[in-house]
Amino acid sequence: MNNRINWIDIFKGIGIICVIIAHIINDGFIHKFIFLFHMPLFFFISGYLYKPERKCAKYLYNKSISLLIPYFIFLLIIFMFQYGTNYIYYNLKHSVFLFLWGGTKLAGWTGIFWFITCFFITQQFFNFLFTKCNKRLLILIACLFLLLAYVNYIFFQTLSLPWALNLLLYTLPIFSSGYLIKKYENVIISKKILIVSLSAISMIVCFLYPIVSINIKYTNYGVPVISFLLGIILILGIVLLSQQISKYRFITNILSYTGKASMPIMYLHQFIQLYILQYYTPNILIRFVFALFIPLLIYWIFSKFSMTRLIFLGIKPTK
Repeated sequence: MNNRINWIDIFKGIGIICVIIAHIINDGFIHKFIFLFHMPLFFFISGYLYKPERKCAKYLYNKSISLLIPYFIFLLIIFMFQYGTNYIYYNLKHSVFLFLWGGTKLAGWTGIFWFITCFFITQQFFNFLFTKCNKRLLILIACLFLLLAYVNYIFFQTLSLPWALNLLLYTLPIFSSGYLIKKYENVIISKKILIVSLSAISMIVCFLYPIVSINIKYTNYGVPVISFLLGIILILGIVLLSQQISKYRFITNILSYTGKASMPIMYLHQFIQLYILQYYTPNILIRFVFALFIPLLIYWIFSKFSMTRLIFLGIKPTK
């Protein structure tokens, strides 16, 4: 059990490091390659770890505490900091609109916050479907959502709904993939050579044809179906990599701790690296180090106190 927990935290650690890299290196092969899987990775692992909750209201309550409380707190803090540094010049009415609407309307320092609300909605919708549908119908709905995602992509790409609601069309199939793959985990993960080979091919395809890359936030889903499958293959490759890394204690400790702190890093890394870029230096390494280690330090401090664990980390006090 401990080994399984370790590889999952390692998996998240690799994922959040890739997120930082892709936001700092914002063009070229590395950027496009990472974008193929870095955000789908978190929806996938959430589906993999999904535990059914028949009481939808209870599931809503628990996820609201773990996701929405930190979301609004961090968003409010960064909004206030933006005003203090004159980073944005919106009037109060427009700022309140951005705060409440969220999703793709958020940009710059808060640009990554679309993920949190989309993540929350995806979890809620999947849990609702799970309580109402059998597995076959669930797969059918996931396929239908993917088809509608491509309709959104091709015909209504500029559509922006509150909390990035329309992105659910693409993220629900990814979440569902994580859940379904877990059911056949032993069979799929045992095909190590096949997964490694397909991952290498996926990397080559992305290098030769950058058009396969995706950007979920802006409803860019690459080449229909192919980009989706390439992303899932690469995610499975990272699963294998994480399981191998879990055998080595030193790197496991580093990556697993980073994985545990993935949500504070998600909230803060863009704000930190863009602030350094704007006011200090464009140096990639410096921005990466600060974007990673300042949130890690903040996570360490907040994890020490029950009140900060609740407000900033979404962890309810233990009884």
